[in-house]
Amino acid sequence: MDYLPVLGEYQSYSGYTDNLAYAKELDHIVNFRVSKLKAAVVDITRDLYDARNYDLHSFSQEVNVRFNDFVNKMFANYSIITSMGYHFEIILFEYKRGTMKLTKKYIPQGEVYFNDAATRAMVYFTVKRLDKLFTEIMDLVESLNNEWEKLKVYVTRGVSEMDHQSTTVNKTIPV
Repeated sequence: MDYLPVLGEYQSYSGYTDNLAYAKELDHIVNFRVSKLKAAVVDITRDLYDARNYDLHSFSQEVNVRFNDFVNKMFANYSIITSMGYHFEIILFEYKRGTMKLTKKYIPQGEVYFNDAATRAMVYFTVKRLDKLFTEIMDLVESLNNEWEKLKVYVTRGVSEMDHQSTTVNKTIPV
């Protein structure tokens, strides 16, 4: 793999001759993106519960724009190593019809070989952590979908109990 997108910009990895250095850099990028993702989920969730300040139409438009902006900056064409078979996987977020979902698509782009045991171990544990992260993200997205459906009912009916319901966000979405 010649390039790995980092926050929307391409950074060349063709200069790496040390596989361990590459694996460490990959590990750093993963951790950085995890923290950014969790911060974005907090922001999106907060916006959901501030929706009483909007009518439903303008609120849904704003969330759509902000969520897509976040997706474009953080995950567009984001390729990572996903298995000990060294295939690449691209992570895509989609925002459709008021729901958010995460999809995983396999992209066949050849193989990468790691010759030393230390590098193989680091990649293996990075992949394991990513698998766990993907599960957590999918749970978060499912929770956000559920909250979104409830929110549409609250906003449409003009129910004032949203202040009371907003206290459930930390219980519903484990950020």
